[in-house]
Order: sequence, then structure tokens, then C-alpha cells
Amino acid sequence: GIIRNFFKDESNNEVEYGVQFVEYGKYDTERGVILWKKVDPKTGIRELSDWVMQKYLYLFRKGVT
Repeated sequence: GIIRNFFKDESNNEVEYGVQFVEYGKYDTERGVILWKKVDPKTGIRELSDWVMQKYLYLFRKGVT
């Protein structure tokens, strides 16, 4: 990934990063290797966006967000 944004809040020492994923890997169990694929910047990584949405919904339902 590439770090696109960086922000450090001096008041509480928190740091935020904005990243861009350029490749992602999937493990090929038959060959025992990781297959790397380029990320289409228009569509992103489906598995990652699904995971993030599931976590958001979980937190939303718990009243955290």
C-alpha cells in the first residue's frame, strides 16, 4: 500500500493514516503460493469493502458509531 495522508493530533497523540492499496494477494492452496493482483482504483478490493461494511454494521447495531 501507499500512504496518501498522514495526520498527527498533538493534543492527544493520535495518528491517522490514509492508505491506497495497489495490490492484494490471495493464497493458492494447490500451489502453495500467494497470487498478487493489481487493484483497480475505480472498484477497489471487494473482499475488503465487504469486511469493512460488516464491521461498521456490527458497531452501528451496538450503538458505537
